[in-house]
Amino acid sequence: MTNPTPNHAQTSTDTPKPIRIWPQVLLAATGLGCMVLPTWIGMADSVRFITLAIGAALHLLLLAMWMLFGSRAPWIDRVLFLILGIIGLVFVFTMQDKSLGITVLLFGTPIAAVCLAIALLGTQRMLWSTRKWIAYAVWLVAMSLWLLAGTNGMMASFAPELRWRWQPNSEQRALLNRNLAMRNEINKPKIPVRSVSLKEGDWPRFRGTDSNGKAVDIGLELSDKTKAKLLWKQPVGFAWSSMIVVDELLFTQEQRGPMEAVVCLDAATGAEVWATTYEARYEDATHASGTGPRSTPTFYNGKIYSVGGTGIVTCLSADDGKLIWKRNLSEDCSTPVAAWGFSTSPSLQGDNCFLLGGGDTGNSKDCICYDANTGDILWSAEGKGVTYSSPQLVELCNEQQVVVSVGPDTIGRSAADGKERWRIKSGGIGNTMLQPIQFSKDQMLIASGEGDGTCLVDIKHTGETWQATKKWCSTRLRPDFNDVVVVDSMVLGLTKGLLTCLDSATGELHWKKFRFGSGQLIALPTQNCVLVLSEAGELSLIRVSPKEPTLLTTWPGIQGKTWNHPVLVKNRIYCRSAEEMACYGLE
Repeated sequence: MTNPTPNHAQTSTDTPKPIRIWPQVLLAATGLGCMVLPTWIGMADSVRFITLAIGAALHLLLLAMWMLFGSRAPWIDRVLFLILGIIGLVFVFTMQDKSLGITVLLFGTPIAAVCLAIALLGTQRMLWSTRKWIAYAVWLVAMSLWLLAGTNGMMASFAPELRWRWQPNSEQRALLNRNLAMRNEINKPKIPVRSVSLKEGDWPRFRGTDSNGKAVDIGLELSDKTKAKLLWKQPVGFAWSSMIVVDELLFTQEQRGPMEAVVCLDAATGAEVWATTYEARYEDATHASGTGPRSTPTFYNGKIYSVGGTGIVTCLSADDGKLIWKRNLSEDCSTPVAAWGFSTSPSLQGDNCFLLGGGDTGNSKDCICYDANTGDILWSAEGKGVTYSSPQLVELCNEQQVVVSVGPDTIGRSAADGKERWRIKSGGIGNTMLQPIQFSKDQMLIASGEGDGTCLVDIKHTGETWQATKKWCSTRLRPDFNDVVVVDSMVLGLTKGLLTCLDSATGELHWKKFRFGSGQLIALPTQNCVLVLSEAGELSLIRVSPKEPTLLTTWPGIQGKTWNHPVLVKNRIYCRSAEEMACYGLE
């Protein structure tokens, strides 16, 4: 009789250990967390992107290490999976639509890892000889699907705005729709050119008369019965510019193929009055934000001042768009075009036109002053730091100053000669995009998506000494490129999409409510209301108080990703995205 023990021992020794999949499941969950959690937690932009980028790269490395050293798969399968994975990744990167950029790395590989984990969990009862081919197929299919996709850039959360690869991108779609609309306008009578002058209640510059986002009394009592009537809607050339409205005319900027355009429209109908074009085209190398101008034109003394995405500065007649003078901000400030293009909007006072340059070169200028009539350089101030903000003209401690946010600092400079008066750290390592606001005769409200968040800064002047100190700071309000407003005793803005209210005296949080993505808002202070234009193009009127906000009405406004600031003149709301512009009448 034979002894069965050796056979049992032999069977136990020859039985392969099961594939260890729990590390891959953990990796998949971690990769998913890196994509989603930073936005929901409300991390600063720089931290969000670093988490997303480093998390994706580290995730890919750990995935390879799991397969090679922790999966327990046969060695030939480990090597084969690694080779196929690398081939698939390289192939997709090589053949992808160029608009995707690094989207496949940031989102494609973590999503493919999640699909792989699901496949491994769902096939646990199968033999490895079958499971492995399912795993290979799932990984390759999940990666290859990106070959069918393109993007219209990224949302502010860094999530890609996906489209089918064969569909036109948002700029192509906007240009096509605009060309079709222009054909329909050919036989319509042209609007006559006329003299343009500033009227009470107009919106002559970025964020209104004082660049603080406050609309004047609209002559209408807002309530939950307020309705919005569409007056006109039409395609518009790609740009992140806002609009200004002066003397029943609307001015904005667009990208029209290889040309940048400064455009004048009839504010009542949207019909084009004139357009001045010049050859210039800013293209975002990362394809995250799209092409075209970023700044908003300014009306001053019968002229329109504008800055294009590549830094072309123009002064035009507001009457007919004829060129008066032209400069190159990149050359004048000795700075290359920043990663997201020139976004500064002109500020004017007396015969001076102030603009921000910024840059990290040795002799870069953070602020420059042109003669408003001739374009001659009156002065420039050397300083390092990239900026996407605009100069704010204020009177502080009885002196006219131009306040600029550049790099991590906010600086007060004499408007007469550009000499530095005070400086305070206002941001972190991320982009500087927000407009400083004058809060009182000796206080500035400075907001940032980084560092200390939103701060109220006291400015003191004794003899030749200037001093800036922070009265309070709150990281509970950390807007990205969504400027804040002041209504009564409240500071309001969007923190990672949430409407946020602080006490203006102490900086304490009152509430956070309603989610709008990275939209924009303006204030109606006489009625304790704000108008919010969401990132998805939805408009909302909200009555605010320190206790709580009340949503009065909301309606779909425009199509397309919307980072542009809305405008409110009398009872008309003007809004635009990168593709579409509309006007609504409140009643």
